[in-house]
Amino acid sequence: MRWFSKNAESIEAAAALLTAFVAVAAIIGVKMQIDANADQQAAQSARDIFREHLTLSIANPQFSEPDVCTLIASDQRPAYAAYVEHLLYTSEQILATQTDWDDAITERLAPHIDYFCSTDGWNGYTQPVTDLIALTRIDHCTATPTCQ
Repeated sequence: MRWFSKNAESIEAAAALLTAFVAVAAIIGVKMQIDANADQQAAQSARDIFREHLTLSIANPQFSEPDVCTLIASDQRPAYAAYVEHLLYTSEQILATQTDWDDAITERLAPHIDYFCSTDGWNGYTQPVTDLIALTRIDHCTATPTCQ
């Protein structure tokens, strides 16, 4: 008992230091858990949006495998444009959370190459989607637009 009395200040300092360390570790742990939950939620949301896009594609096969030139010259142009916008939004969400989906997204964009080539103003998207559109246009668009 005498040892405790003699070393009380050192024991209290060590206990305070240990308490501070545990508190900092707990704060770091909570932050890591919150970040992990946010990442998991974003990934799930992206998968849900992709499933929604697949449902939209099944319901509108004329848009998922389009005759682009005919569509953009018809009264279905606004609906088709909205479909492509939904595809690009889906692409943004997926590319923001999934690192290995570039090929799948490129495959989904491929049937719409004529639309990307015949339409300007692809602004306002995240950098990965802007890069995909730019690469699609560089690789596939000719000096003379396919749809005229």
